[in-house]
Amino acid sequence: MGEAHGYLRDARGRFTTLDVPGALTTLAWRINNRGQVVGIYSDVDRQVPLRFLRGYIYEDGRFIRIDAPGVSNTTLNDINDRSQSVGQAFDSADPKNSHYTFLRERDGTFTRLPDVPGAVQTIHIGLNNRGQTAATAAFLSSDGTFVTLRAFRYDDGAPTRIAVPGAVSTFATAINDRGHIVGYYTDPAPGTTGPSAAAAAADGAAGMPMGLDPLGMMDRMLP
Repeated sequence: MGEAHGYLRDARGRFTTLDVPGALTTLAWRINNRGQVVGIYSDVDRQVPLRFLRGYIYEDGRFIRIDAPGVSNTTLNDINDRSQSVGQAFDSADPKNSHYTFLRERDGTFTRLPDVPGAVQTIHIGLNNRGQTAATAAFLSSDGTFVTLRAFRYDDGAPTRIAVPGAVSTFATAINDRGHIVGYYTDPAPGTTGPSAAAAAADGAAGMPMGLDPLGMMDRMLP
């Protein structure tokens, strides 16, 4: 497989390739109505999931490197029309214990976003112009073999649970200015029993074997 490149397509169908100078891989995630793009890149690894991630903002034809404080890896997940962005940060030497999610203001100020109580990891992946975020949290089963993924909407630091009825996996990916959230969920496997089925029957939570996060976003942080 060849190298990955980001791109921007305008309303007339014209493409602009987005390659951070010196990067081996560049991915573009989200764009706001001002034309600002956020994404990630790596200058040491062509593979996905990537090691040594760095975040960037692309605007007016230039790339701005984003580094969260105190860690080696930074990703940007979304940006709103106020130029606020959300992302996650972790140190490659100790991703589990160093991970945190943040809100970055236009002036470069970082604010750590809250974790869902009881979760081993929380990712704020979507951000709207009202400051609400769409988040997904991971919970470990008592025996440590299953991950439970649950989606949330955050308003002023307060989480609201988003549970698709009957689903065993729920992941939030984006939120609009009306507070509507989109994401994906998975059904129980035929004949499923055990922690996964029990979790689904109880409250529509996600029960999935370790290492099966479809986006690979949780794997690098979980034990």
